[in-house]
Amino acid sequence: MARLATWQNIHHIWSLPLGAVLGDGLMAAQIAGGIGIQNSRTARPASVALSVVYLCFALACVPDIVATQNVYEKYGGSFLLFLSLFFAAVALYAAEEPNGGRRLAFGHLARIGLGVCAISFALEQGLLLRATANAVPTWIPAGQMFWAVLTTVAFALAAIVIHSLRCA
Repeated sequence: MARLATWQNIHHIWSLPLGAVLGDGLMAAQIAGGIGIQNSRTARPASVALSVVYLCFALACVPDIVATQNVYEKYGGSFLLFLSLFFAAVALYAAEEPNGGRRLAFGHLARIGLGVCAISFALEQGLLLRATANAVPTWIPAGQMFWAVLTTVAFALAAIVIHSLRCA
């Protein structure tokens, strides 16, 4: 089953020499970046800060990819979750980039990256449908399996739309 406590993959950062300082710095940058994207004047540098933070978080998942027995985690799991956040920050950077050529290049990179991540999310939920359904609270109307299938289809459709270049 996919790891529900995704953020705990970051324990690798804290295990590094000076990991507590690095971890605290990344958390402060994440908070500052989240605040910074709220203002158009600071959105561009904030998107750079968030890109660095989420790329570090993604790379911190690599030891778990190597060591895990879980099929989805073995092929990316939490790594792709953080990578999708990285590409979202790249998309924000592209939207705020004044240079047309660079805006197009960063936008293309973000679109391809987010599309690959959406494919991954659809595959994870499709391959682990029962586990996905079990993660849905039982009190939500229409049943757990309904929402698991609906979100799986939504991820697959999102991947198709993102890669189709239509309204991307």
